[in-house]
Amino acid sequence: MLSEIEKGLEGLRVKLDSIDEQLLDTLKARLECCIRIGLYKREYNIPMMQPHRINFVQERAARYADENGLSKEFLRNLYELIISETCRVEDIVIDNSENRRQEISSSLVDQKRKREELFNGGRDTNTSN
Repeated sequence: MLSEIEKGLEGLRVKLDSIDEQLLDTLKARLECCIRIGLYKREYNIPMMQPHRINFVQERAARYADENGLSKEFLRNLYELIISETCRVEDIVIDNSENRRQEISSSLVDQKRKREELFNGGRDTNTSN
């Protein structure tokens, strides 16, 4: 039997899990968009690396941190990871390797499946008294 305090904490954790799932879905959507950008760059022979775009994204994150009371360092580190993965994915797409594109697609599907297992299978949903 869960106490009122434990029930309150569990409710907050359920909310956090939902937010995490949205965050992961958003990251997946971002990577899917980057794949489309990579295809566009490949079609029009545009270099993968676009330093001005990276600067724009990082500056936007810094402004967001300022406006919302978040740590600039945290968002800078987060975006370094996101941009690094984006560059890796775009590089594979621009490389025009069918096997590599399938690898990315399979990886995204596997990540979604693992995330769903983690979110759905890792939590005790039995709250009966």
